[in-house]
Amino acid sequence: VAVVPQPKIALIKHASEPVDTNGDGLIGGAGDAIDYEFTVMNVGNMPLTDVRVTDTLVAVSGGPLASLAVGQSDSSTFTAHYVLTQADVDDGQVVNTATAFGTVEGGEEVTDISDSGSPTLDNPTVTLLAQNPAIQVTKVAALTTDGLTPGKGNIGDVITYTVMVHNIGNVTIERFETIDTLQNQAPTALDCTPTRLLPGQTATCRTYTHTITEADVDAGVDLENKVVVTGFPARGKVTAGSEAAVEVEATPVVLRVTKSAAPRDVRVGDLVRYTVTVENLSPWGVSDVTLIDTPPAGFTYVDKSLTVADQDDLGRLAGTYPIRVDQLDIEADGKAILTYLLRVGAGVRSGIHINHAHARRGSVTSNVATAEVQLVGDPLIDETLILGTVFDDRDHDGWQDTAALSDIKVSGGFAPGAYIPNSTTIDRGKGMQPEVDASAPLLHGLEFGQLSARQSDADPIETHRIVIRQKLSSPAFTDDFVLTTRQGLTYRMTADGQTSVERSGDAKAGLTGADLVIERQVTQVGDGLAVDYVITNHGVDERGIPGVRIASVEGLISETDQFGRYHIVGISGGAWERGRNFILKLDTATLPEGAALTTANPLLRRITPGIPVRFDWGVKLPDGLIEGAKKTIEIELGSVLFNPGSALIRPGTEGALDSVAEQIRGHEGGEIVISATGETPELAYARAQSVQAALRDRVGDVAIKGTVVTLRTVPSDNRTGLLSLAANPVLRDVFFDTDETAIKAKYVPVIAAIATDIEKMKGGVVGIVGYADRRASDVHNTDLAMRRSKAVFDAIARLLSPEARAKLRVEVSQDPSAPLTNGGR
Repeated sequence: VAVVPQPKIALIKHASEPVDTNGDGLIGGAGDAIDYEFTVMNVGNMPLTDVRVTDTLVAVSGGPLASLAVGQSDSSTFTAHYVLTQADVDDGQVVNTATAFGTVEGGEEVTDISDSGSPTLDNPTVTLLAQNPAIQVTKVAALTTDGLTPGKGNIGDVITYTVMVHNIGNVTIERFETIDTLQNQAPTALDCTPTRLLPGQTATCRTYTHTITEADVDAGVDLENKVVVTGFPARGKVTAGSEAAVEVEATPVVLRVTKSAAPRDVRVGDLVRYTVTVENLSPWGVSDVTLIDTPPAGFTYVDKSLTVADQDDLGRLAGTYPIRVDQLDIEADGKAILTYLLRVGAGVRSGIHINHAHARRGSVTSNVATAEVQLVGDPLIDETLILGTVFDDRDHDGWQDTAALSDIKVSGGFAPGAYIPNSTTIDRGKGMQPEVDASAPLLHGLEFGQLSARQSDADPIETHRIVIRQKLSSPAFTDDFVLTTRQGLTYRMTADGQTSVERSGDAKAGLTGADLVIERQVTQVGDGLAVDYVITNHGVDERGIPGVRIASVEGLISETDQFGRYHIVGISGGAWERGRNFILKLDTATLPEGAALTTANPLLRRITPGIPVRFDWGVKLPDGLIEGAKKTIEIELGSVLFNPGSALIRPGTEGALDSVAEQIRGHEGGEIVISATGETPELAYARAQSVQAALRDRVGDVAIKGTVVTLRTVPSDNRTGLLSLAANPVLRDVFFDTDETAIKAKYVPVIAAIATDIEKMKGGVVGIVGYADRRASDVHNTDLAMRRSKAVFDAIARLLSPEARAKLRVEVSQDPSAPLTNGGR
């Protein structure tokens, strides 16, 4: 059998596990080694020579073999030692193949590519390497500016951060991302060098700084910073992080608050401007400071009155009671100034009112600043006015009564048919003024305003009088005369002239001092009867007493003025809820001698704020005129001043007249009696006129008004009077026989003499005594008086010219010494 030559060689390659030859303690890293073993086999049918082995990756040691018989193998000649590179580790495997060479006889070369198992596969030898990508991050925080507390972060300190990234794995980090996050800040990407890291290599990132702020300090005890690095090897990714913390310390922020208010003295309703200054005494700025101000009770914030001047002028009003202003930012050693208005409410009481303000920033609180305003007493609502009067309490009732009358209304008194039209005149103190009428005004009712009161006993009653005069054709009087006043006085007069009074209202309560006297005077005139209703107020006002001293328990002294008034202002009324007691006492030593109190002394009253209170004292002064006693004198002259049959005063009697005049002046009047016997009546009348004229020249007009010259048939007996001569002549009843109206014949010459005087005066008034018969009734005497006055009027009128006759009046008087209503003859 012929043998066909088939030379063939086979190579099997074995790789050992990597060996830690670099001493780093890791298996399969760069620098570690792999040992290869080669098994060469002659799998042909021809011997082989010059057997050798080559490798694509590493140099093969050993060989060549001189020969290798058929079927023979060799595993010890050829070896290889391979040191791993970083590229191998990065690939994660070592892949290589070897080739075996052999030569056969004849020079033919045979080869075989190694395989890792079966000789027929020719597959490469693959050594897998363990890949361990890993990085380590180092972050360092250093206080490069450490100003206050060493080793601790304070506001304004500077932290410098350093970040390093280490490749602690066995593969190359082709690139990596570094993200740094400071507490409560946005993440920041850091640039690092180098950007590619071999195992064991370190990258240093850009350093950066952070200045510690107030917010950092407020956030907590430590200021934390975190960094996260993501590495990207050839396959996959790895992540590592690191933290750095700096202990921070709450730096003592020093805030100081000062406050002022203007104006200091205020009243209810006023606006008060408050100025608050918040100072930052720290060497660094502070933000979000809150001012808290508690206003006094009753003070309210005025809307939109707040102004803020701080670092950014963005302070915000967060509340009005208490007033809260937040978001205040104040730079180092700076200040914030706030102003606002408060309105003083109606319920605020007098006194000092304080409000308190402080600033707060976190746990830091400033001092408490105060500002005070004083609510001064408003006399209208906070103080009490003490006032009153010390008055002459004439009626002993303890009340100061006025005697003035108001709303006087008068009506009635006579029959309508007796009224003579357009004859009404009224004297309201300014003389008679006509009252326009178509019918009797008095019957329709007349209204008067006021009738004043006398101010003292010396005040003449004539100035406090109203006279209503009208003419009647006959004395047709009725019982319906009525006078009413606002004070509650109602007077009625009957037909015979009798008056009665009814009291209601103030009059019934004794609160008026009016003393009204109503008289009806009837006078004979040319075309009828002149009827006067004379309304006179004799009442005297209870006037104040001047110069009286009043004292309080607190030592306040006041003195009454000319009207008896006093007042004390600025008296504290005490608490609004209840007031207080107040005592005043009148000093009786300052009262006139003989005066007596009619009210309690001292007086206790309850006073309250804002309400005036009266303290009035009634004092009964001594009765009578202060000017002293007044005595009416009667001087009997007889007929010694005249020669027989003459009305002329005898020469040489001037001294007697001077003595009489002195007495009259001293007593402001008197009665001069002249004898009417032994002479004719008309001579007696002429002598009376001569004496009156002589005295007028000596005593003056004032005293002569109070002087009456009387003619008597028996000078010592006033019942024998013939006539009285004062301002006007008054005829006594001796001119008539009992119950007769005819004038006695012997007195007709006197009537003629009186008529002569009236003619000279172109008018005048003559009076007659009306009540001639004391035994008769009032109606009879009234009628008799009217008929006698008519007789006298007719007797005189027929002797007068028409002009004088028109102004002639004959009045009826019950008192022969009383003056007539006319002021002149």
